[in-house]
Amino acid sequence: MGLDWQPGSIGTVAGYRVYRAAAPQYRYEAASDLLTGTHFEEFSAGFGDGEHRMYAVTAVDAAGRESGFGELVYVPGIDAAVAVATSPDGARLVPNGGNLYPLLRQQPDGRYTHRLVNVHYDLGNAHSLAYDPLGRLLVSGFGESSFGRKAVRIYDPELRPVMAFGDSGSAPGQFISPAGLAVWGEACSYGGPYTADSHTLLLLHFDGNYAGAQGEVGTPEGTSFVEGRHGQGVLINEADTLTYPTAGTAGSSSPARIRSRKADWAI
Repeated sequence: MGLDWQPGSIGTVAGYRVYRAAAPQYRYEAASDLLTGTHFEEFSAGFGDGEHRMYAVTAVDAAGRESGFGELVYVPGIDAAVAVATSPDGARLVPNGGNLYPLLRQQPDGRYTHRLVNVHYDLGNAHSLAYDPLGRLLVSGFGESSFGRKAVRIYDPELRPVMAFGDSGSAPGQFISPAGLAVWGEACSYGGPYTADSHTLLLLHFDGNYAGAQGEVGTPEGTSFVEGRHGQGVLINEADTLTYPTAGTAGSSSPARIRSRKADWAI
């Protein structure tokens, strides 16, 4: 651990003294003799495994009078750091593997300021991070759990859970030991009302009828029209169905059954 500070500018400074608060009691104790320079470093083989330290520097004049603490500096114990991601505000996120509080925030100037999550986030096995264009954090590394955890999790900019996907296994869409994570392209957007183009298979507006935009005929059972996102929508309750022939439309010989609520629907 290396610590640097600006020289004192008030009065005559004869030297500096560094103080440390560390486990198990976290009381500030002198970590150095009187230093004439503005640099201090130390190493401890046992520092890690979730331990953290706080450091502070005082100025001492020629008469031995000592100032109060300067700015406190947080130094986390880092054990098996496995990745780094740059957040939209320029700070870095560092997952500290095997730690109950594994996600650390490092400022652009190199200072670690705090831990971002607690033990209840269960990110101890996380090993890949990425931000998407919306500022959401994607975390991977959970595909081997016997508890059915999803392989990838997504958190909003405030680190609130948004969704998770990817079961453990070798089938399509499943993961075994996911080894990395990347975000590609701009975030998806949506608008409307939509119009059919050369890529449209089935576009349904539900504005007073069940006909598709390209003439498809729908067969409703128990559905009703309600206010939708654009004009009207269709309300489909648990016992209701709305069926369309898929021959030449959705690439299947079986009818497509739609289960959606109050929205235009397209494939």
